[in-house]
Amino acid sequence: MTNKTTQTPAIDNGFTVPLGKLKPSEKNVRRYQSEAGLAELATSLEHHGQLQNLNVRKGDKGVYEVVAGARRLAALKRLMSEGRSVKGVKVTKDFPVRVVSAAENDSDIEISLAENIERSDMHPADEIEAYKKLHEEEGLTPEQISDRFGISHMTVRRRLKLANVSPRILEEFRQNNMSLEQMQALALSDDHEAQEKAWFEAEYNWARRPDTLRERLTNEQVRGSDRLVKFVGLDAYTAAGGGVVRDLFSEADEVFLTDRQLLQRLALEKLQAAAAQINGEGWKWVMPTLESASNYQRIFARHTDPSEEDQAKLDKLQERRNGIEDAATELDEDSTEYQTLVEELDLIDADIKEINARYVAYNPMEKAVAGVLVYIGYDGKIEIDEGRVAPEDSAELARVRNKTERIELIETIDATKQDDEQDGPALSFAVIEDLTALRTVALQLAVAERPDVALCAIIHPLAIQLFYKDKGFFENAVEISNAFRGPRQLQADSSNHSAFDALDELHETWAAKMPADRAALWDWLTEQNQGALMQLLAYVTSRAVNAWQHRHTGHTRLEMADQIAAAVSLDMNKWWKPSAEFFSRVPKSIAIAAVREAGINESVCKGMEKDTKADAVSTTLEHLRDTGWLPLCLRPRTVERVEAAEDDLDEDIAAAAE
Repeated sequence: MTNKTTQTPAIDNGFTVPLGKLKPSEKNVRRYQSEAGLAELATSLEHHGQLQNLNVRKGDKGVYEVVAGARRLAALKRLMSEGRSVKGVKVTKDFPVRVVSAAENDSDIEISLAENIERSDMHPADEIEAYKKLHEEEGLTPEQISDRFGISHMTVRRRLKLANVSPRILEEFRQNNMSLEQMQALALSDDHEAQEKAWFEAEYNWARRPDTLRERLTNEQVRGSDRLVKFVGLDAYTAAGGGVVRDLFSEADEVFLTDRQLLQRLALEKLQAAAAQINGEGWKWVMPTLESASNYQRIFARHTDPSEEDQAKLDKLQERRNGIEDAATELDEDSTEYQTLVEELDLIDADIKEINARYVAYNPMEKAVAGVLVYIGYDGKIEIDEGRVAPEDSAELARVRNKTERIELIETIDATKQDDEQDGPALSFAVIEDLTALRTVALQLAVAERPDVALCAIIHPLAIQLFYKDKGFFENAVEISNAFRGPRQLQADSSNHSAFDALDELHETWAAKMPADRAALWDWLTEQNQGALMQLLAYVTSRAVNAWQHRHTGHTRLEMADQIAAAVSLDMNKWWKPSAEFFSRVPKSIAIAAVREAGINESVCKGMEKDTKADAVSTTLEHLRDTGWLPLCLRPRTVERVEAAEDDLDEDIAAAAE
């Protein structure tokens, strides 16, 4: 005969025990009592009461040991220690706690283990839907939900945001077909159709990465960190009726502005108001613009030496500036002391600029064909750029400069005529021209015989402009400019950023070699060997190369850039590869043309015409891999030279020379 042991379940003989008479059983299998979630449990008990009895075993001296429900006991004791209540009843040591006696035939360890094993955590999808019902069906505000469950307001808002995703998306999450981070990315948009397209039309794993999903859902919007947003101000934009989408799941609570046209209009209006305050006397125009204007030519002011008084002020300001820079290197950039020094540095720079501006004057004839651009810098602040010449005025500027040079020559001839008493008869213009031409050639020959001097002479002005913040205004015997700094990334394309990184690294390498004091640069250059100078020459010259093409870019500069590219055998395949970011920004027709140009079967191209944009991008990337395909503007091009017409004032010169 076989003896069977029948386990008796816990007897439902519920009764109450004063809180002060309860303590955790030493046989509870949950040895580590984490504080995580205890505050939330206490708040839930406070608002909803005790929903589940504690399993107890009677101990000595009227004390009951809790074998199942130790966390509920801990939460109740927290309420007591904090002087709080349960559904309006203050929790004290006499507070009645509902309990049931553990079954006699079951061990305390078995009961404790059974409760922990049999308990199944709620799926996050079910929790999300429950919060939605509390909000929509029970009418609880996010703040009320937060207070009743002891969780932060932000946590409630995030869960309600997740509850607003498409039912199909939520079911995908429930079936564990997507991660919480992926659903959070999709929740950025309230458009269920857009959410489903972003997820279900993605054929490759990379297209379902959270960052890729976010980019797809916001590619028509403007990030809150954009320079236009900094300039206009988020409050001004929303006050004008602009829509905003907040990414509640980003660490910085990232904001996206949905009305790009409104933002641009507000920015332009603010720029126009600023432009109206600028003194446009002598300039052809003062123009506010949202677009890049680096294709505009520049005229340069002439600088004179400051007075002794102002020079003393400049020297004192520069000395203080150098001291601030030295002190700042020893401080943490996030410290208050560092920020104070930065603010003082800005004030000093403004004072230096104000003093130097007194000794700057533009040629009135050049100024009459140039203007002032008012635009928004990358930091969101107004930038005022004087002396810019629009592309359509380039020819007029050339004529003005030609005329200016000839007028100055006429004035020189007139002055020579008036000097005949002390220096004898005036030289004819033809003689002066011949002599100065000969002198120029002789000087060129002398420099050509001294490559060490030539190298230093060309590097010196370029390096000053490139490496030294305190360059101020200076004149040099060699008239070379390296004011062009080159473009940075205007649109994010993380897969094609290596060239920018390489250039930054190269600059840091050279900057580390430069002497700290600009005044020491010439001596430092003369101490370098030919190889080092040639390398530095190549670098400082390279930073003046401009192949940046804009809407109004003239042909001459681009043709020159093409010649340079041909000379160095530039291979853009080293720096650029077809990417999803690129083809997402161009029309689908370009993607189809690229595939066709790569020699792919025409049936593929026909199929792409019927595909969605996302499918077409995926197909394009698949077929262009390792083909070496490049956009037209990145390919090597042949150069055709075009002769320019010359303006002529020979009659004026001849008359002056007579």
